[in-house]
Amino acid sequence: MHLGPLLTNVGDMDLLDTCLATPMFDTLKIVAGWGVNHGWATETRAFALACAPITIVRTRSGDGCAGHRTLDPQHVLEEIAPWYALKRRIWIEIGNEPNNLPTALSEAEIWGWRYYLIGAIDACRRAFPKAKIIAPAMTQTRGFPSERFYSVCLDAFKRCDAVAVHAYAHKAFDDDGQFKRAMAQAAACGKPIWLSEVGINEPTMSGAEKGRAYAQLLREQAGRLVGATYYHLNTKLDIDPQYHIGPAGDAALGNGLRI
Repeated sequence: MHLGPLLTNVGDMDLLDTCLATPMFDTLKIVAGWGVNHGWATETRAFALACAPITIVRTRSGDGCAGHRTLDPQHVLEEIAPWYALKRRIWIEIGNEPNNLPTALSEAEIWGWRYYLIGAIDACRRAFPKAKIIAPAMTQTRGFPSERFYSVCLDAFKRCDAVAVHAYAHKAFDDDGQFKRAMAQAAACGKPIWLSEVGINEPTMSGAEKGRAYAQLLREQAGRLVGATYYHLNTKLDIDPQYHIGPAGDAALGNGLRI
């Protein structure tokens, strides 16, 4: 199983290299436009791409968490192009939690999302033929409906090489049933599954405790997942600091999968 962090901010690229040197880590997920304090340059992109054999680049376009109610295929191409220019065999994750909005998407907006997703997939196939494409994950937090979106977009998801799921918990998996709901939906695609975000938000738990919990979840799912990227590596601690598990959490996660 492929494994590694989702990078949201690191001030020193050597810290990223140290994290990816953790036993069992071979994957880095990057959100295009996030990750370094002064923005990505060719040199820092090349460094990040070289840190791990497997790279997922997720688009900002189509991010429900950022308030996006649609997806722009042209923005997808523009975000991915500088990464693909340096490393062709990457995974492209298009969009993020499109149902994670204060006001749910209307029926017309869901069909619009499907239309633009198909356009983005086709555009990526033409522009980035060596890359593989991951369909976006839904938030499974209660109160954010996802069933209709998944039903309408299922044929578009099946055009991808894999589908993403997210799993968050308060203290222990699966205390809110998020992972179970996500896996049940993803199974309908008949595609390989990436657990592209996983995290526990309990602030009183140590990074090592969380790392061991992630390892236990992944051991239980052996054979069902392509891989997993945990949320998140953020040394600035300016976004969701309770999810940053630090070196102790990295070691506990990596070592937990060596058993």
